[in-house]
Amino acid sequence: MLGTSQVGALLILSLAVVSAAFAQNTVPTTPANGTEHTAPSAGPSIPSMPTDPAAILAAGSKLNGLNGSATSPWHIKATYQEFDSNGKLSSSGSYEESWFSDRSYKRTYTSANFTQTDYAIERGLYPTGSQDWPGHRETQVRMYLIAPIPTQLGLPNPQLQKKSLTLGTAQLQCVTLQSSQVHPINSAYCFEQDRPMLRLVLSYDGLSQSVYNSVVEFQGHFIARDVRVTFRNQPVLTVHIDEIGTLPATGAAELSPSSDAVGPIGAKIVVPEGTMSALLLVHVLPIYPVVAKDAHLQGAVVLHVTVGKDGAVKSADIISGPNPFRTAAADVVRHWVYRPFMFLGDATEVETNVTITFTLGNVNP
Repeated sequence: MLGTSQVGALLILSLAVVSAAFAQNTVPTTPANGTEHTAPSAGPSIPSMPTDPAAILAAGSKLNGLNGSATSPWHIKATYQEFDSNGKLSSSGSYEESWFSDRSYKRTYTSANFTQTDYAIERGLYPTGSQDWPGHRETQVRMYLIAPIPTQLGLPNPQLQKKSLTLGTAQLQCVTLQSSQVHPINSAYCFEQDRPMLRLVLSYDGLSQSVYNSVVEFQGHFIARDVRVTFRNQPVLTVHIDEIGTLPATGAAELSPSSDAVGPIGAKIVVPEGTMSALLLVHVLPIYPVVAKDAHLQGAVVLHVTVGKDGAVKSADIISGPNPFRTAAADVVRHWVYRPFMFLGDATEVETNVTITFTLGNVNP
C-alpha cells in the first residue's frame, strides 16, 4: 500500500507526463458550432475553494459535471476518440443527451461497435438499437462529462490530504486519497487554486491521468469541453463537447420512444462486466495462492457478483476457474466497491460477472 510520501512522489512524477496535455483554462463565450441552444454561462455564483480536503471533494463532486437534480433541462453532444496501446487512433464515436430529469431523457451512443438510443419516460426505460447496457467506454465518456467525481469515495476510513502543485503557470490544489486497507482507483483530484474546478485526476499508481481542459461555467457547474485520458504517457481516450445548452422544460412532453424501442426494462438488472469495471471505485489485489505459485500454475476465475445499491459487493459466487485460485478470487472481490448503478435516478442493485486473472509475477483484476 502506498504511504504518504509515495503518493506525493507519484504526484510530482506525474507532472512531467501531464504538463504537455494541460492547458490554461479559457472560457468560451459562445457555443463552438453556433448551436441554437443557450450558450454556456456562469449561472448561479460558484463558491470559493473550501479549506478542508473533505469539503473540497464534496464541493468538487457537486459542482463538476451535470449530475444531480439541481440543474435545469440541458442538451449535450460530444465526440470521442479511442487509442490503442501504441497511442494510435483505433476508433471513434459520439454521445448525445437531452436531459429533463433523471426519469425523463433521451440518450444516444453511436460508434462502429455500439449504437443505442435510450428513451426514459414516465412508463420506464425503452432502448432502441443494441439491447445491451452501454459498454465500458460509453460509460466512461458520459461519466467524465456528467459525473467526474463520485459522491461517495467507497473507502473505509479514508485519509485525505491537501497538496499544492504547479503546472506551467497554473497553480493546482490537489486532494489525495489513501487507505490502509484497499486501493482507490483514483488517488488524487486536483482543482484550480481558488475554486473547486476539476483539472486533473490521477490513478493510485500514477500511471493513468485524466486532464480536464477548456472548462466552462454552465448552470452553476463546471463542464470540461475537452478531456484527455492517458496511460503510461500514451493517449487512451479524448472527449470533446461539440454542443452544450439549456432546453425548455416543455420539451420533456415531446419524448416518445421510436417504434422499434424495447421495454420497459425489467426489475432485475444484469450489467456486463466491462460496464461495471468503468464504475469501479475501490479494489483489492488478490494474494497469489502459495500452492499455485509453487506449482507454477496460472489461470482465471470467473465470479457472479451482486452489487448492492451502495456499490458494495453483496455476494460473489464462483462460476468457473482452477480450484487453487477460487477462494483467493472470491475473498478479494467481496472487498471491491463500485459507484452505485443508477437506474432512472435511483441507486439499484445489479448483477454482473468479474474475472480475476492470476499470472505468475502479476495478478490482474
